[in-house]
This record gives sequence, structure tokens and C-alpha cells, in this order.
Amino acid sequence: MATSIRTLLVGVASAHELDPVLPAALDLARQLDATLHVAHAYELPSPFIVPYVGDARPDAPLQEQHAAVLQERLDAQLQSFAEGARAVSHVVEGSAHQRLCQLAAELGADLLVVGATRRGRIWRNLLGTTAERVLAGSPVPVLVMHQPFFRPVRRVVLTTDLSPLSAAVYDAGAELSASLFRTEPELRALLVLSYDVELPPPLPPDLLEKTAREELGRFLAARPHGRQAEPRVRVGEPAREIVQEATDWQADVVVLGTHGRAGLERFVLGSVAESVVRGATCNVLVLPAAKLPPAAEPGNRTEVVATAR
Repeated sequence: MATSIRTLLVGVASAHELDPVLPAALDLARQLDATLHVAHAYELPSPFIVPYVGDARPDAPLQEQHAAVLQERLDAQLQSFAEGARAVSHVVEGSAHQRLCQLAAELGADLLVVGATRRGRIWRNLLGTTAERVLAGSPVPVLVMHQPFFRPVRRVVLTTDLSPLSAAVYDAGAELSASLFRTEPELRALLVLSYDVELPPPLPPDLLEKTAREELGRFLAARPHGRQAEPRVRVGEPAREIVQEATDWQADVVVLGTHGRAGLERFVLGSVAESVVRGATCNVLVLPAAKLPPAAEPGNRTEVVATAR
């Protein structure tokens, strides 16, 4: 039985103007009969508020006034768009990705919703976005919305690398998909064979793919929702192949996991999850693998692939 989703948290980039993710999140909350918490984070001091005081913070009345204005404008947005939904607004000071992750934990949110990046390519590749930073730190699953759910979700790609950690992500992703998308969408289980093209593979390509398909079949047979999914094997760079599979199949959602690693490398090179979030045109559901209970091992198996993070 699918787990009930009762509490959603959505982060909005602005309290002054409508964030495109807000109507989509409200629609999702209505469909699930869930409470939607809408959060906007701001940071002080700001150059236009305290231009001559260096690192000093604005005095309390000014800070409270600024927060009150933001709260008023966010509440006005909810009054305009939240009809028929249970919505609660939060205006909080601090870094957006940190405060969203903290709020998700404090509220016991079942899902955190963020909009896809709106910044330029250089910013995305070098510094990361709020969405990408949320992926690294969120204690709960994150739905990165590239587009609203205009139609019922028909096709969901569930990714795996056959590892125990990936099995936990697969099981939780299938369960969460059943809760979020009540139309019983088609499921496709995707395994990407990834190896260094400069080196010969450990097996001839045809035999490697045949072995991978067999291992994927055994993996799915051991999963509670595995038999419902169509197995699919691709060869290449993991993020690129995941995005291409979603595009070719016209998937509505891609489900994958993240290890939540931090540091400069992930902002320059990006993890598989972050690269998929950047490249996909459909919505992406990302689960924090480290926070999931371990999945049961299907028994002895041959190691076929070790995809990137």
C-alpha cells in the first residue's frame, strides 16, 4: 500500500512576484489532500538596506519591518492562488537551501518541492543552484519541477545501478510514485552501463549487455514493485543516458537517488542527480539515499556496473 503524503514543503524564490513552482505545488497539494507549507528565505544584511555599515546587521525594527513586508506579500500570493488548498506561509532569514532543509526536518515534510534552475549556464556549472544545493542536504525526497503536472503522470523512469543503496532508492521511489501519481503510471527500470571508453570492457559488449539484462531481471524480481517495471539497459555516461531515455520515452518523471556529497567537486563536475536535474525537461524526483532504510539483498550477484555518484 502506498504511503500517505500529508505534508509538502515548497520553496519560492520571491515573495514579491509569483514563482512558477507555487501554482504547480498547490495543484499537487490539492490532488493529495495534503497541507502545503510555502517558504521564502531572505538574507540580511543587504547592500541596499545597510550600505555603509560593513558586516553589521540592521537594527531589529528594520529587520522586522523587512520580514513583515515579505510575509505580507507572500500571504497575498496564497490568497490569490491557494483556493481549495491548505497552505501555510513561512518567511525565514538565512540561506535558502539551508533553511529549506531545516524546515523540511522541523515540519516532518514528506516531500520538498523546488523549481528548476532559472540562472545561466555558467552559474549552474560552477556554483550550483538552490535546487542543486537542496539535493545535497535535504533529509526528505525532493521533487524538482521543470513543468507543472498538466496531465496525469503516465510514465516514470526508475533508475538503478544494482547496488544495495540503489535498491533502497528504487523501492522508496516506486512507493513514493504510487503515492504521488495515483494514475498507476507505466514504470521503466533503467540500468546504465558505464565504463571508461579508453579501456576495454571486462566482457565483450554483447555479452556485457546480456549479463546486465539478466542481472537487472534478478534485481527487479527481488523488488516489491519490480515486476511492474519494464527493464531497460543503456550504455554510456549515466546522466546523459538517463536524460536521453526520459526524452525518447517521453517520460513525465525520472526517479533517482543522491549520496548528498558536498564540496567543490560536486559544484564543478556535478553528480549524476544534479546533471540529470540540469538536463532533463521532465520533472525529477530525487531521494536522499543515505536517509533511506536498507533494502533486502537479492542474493549473490555479479557486479556489472558502477555508475558515478
